[in-house]
Amino acid sequence: MPIYNEAPQRIFAGLQAMYESLDAIGALEHFELFILSDTTDPEVWLEEEAGFGELRRRTGGEARIFYRHRPKNIRRKAGNIADFCERWGTRYEHMIVLDADSLMTAEALVQLVAAMEASPEAGIIQTLPLVV
Repeated sequence: MPIYNEAPQRIFAGLQAMYESLDAIGALEHFELFILSDTTDPEVWLEEEAGFGELRRRTGGEARIFYRHRPKNIRRKAGNIADFCERWGTRYEHMIVLDADSLMTAEALVQLVAAMEASPEAGIIQTLPLVV
């Protein structure tokens, strides 16, 4: 999840809901969550770091939830995702990119992975968002 000066409480609440949803259906072992921050506001950045620590504490997700803050916002969101792929992308077969306001059920996440597995030649799989 690339983020940029968004409200950390909302971000971490959504990630916690997705984490717990994946855990509830027994799919958590197949997912890792990354918060990829390009935040430039120092106060928001400190809130992110504190929220990240609290999220890991609340969920016990030390082995599955990660946070990275880039000191330079090079090429914005696309650069943020590219940086992740260059540094850690080889560890993973698939990637689901969420927006800061994204909220998905575990079933939807698992369904996306199944679609990627079924269509390895696909470069991108998208759907229409629902307003909540």
